[in-house]
Amino acid sequence: MSGLIRLTLPTFKPGTYGHAKLVTMVKTYPLLKTHQDSKGHWTVSLASKTKNGSTAPKALVV
Repeated sequence: MSGLIRLTLPTFKPGTYGHAKLVTMVKTYPLLKTHQDSKGHWTVSLASKTKNGSTAPKALVV
C-alpha cells in the first residue's frame, strides 16, 4: 500500500500526520481493520456497519 501511495504522491510521509509508520496511521481509522500475518505482512480490510452498529470486515485491500 505504501508503494502505491508513493507512486501517487511521492511527498507523502506518515510523520507529517504524527505517525512513525503507515500502519500506525491506518490503525487510527475506525473504518479500517489491520491484520499482520505470520510472515509479518500487513493486510487492510474495510469495515462496514453491522445491524447492531458495530464494524465488521467487508473487503480486503492490498
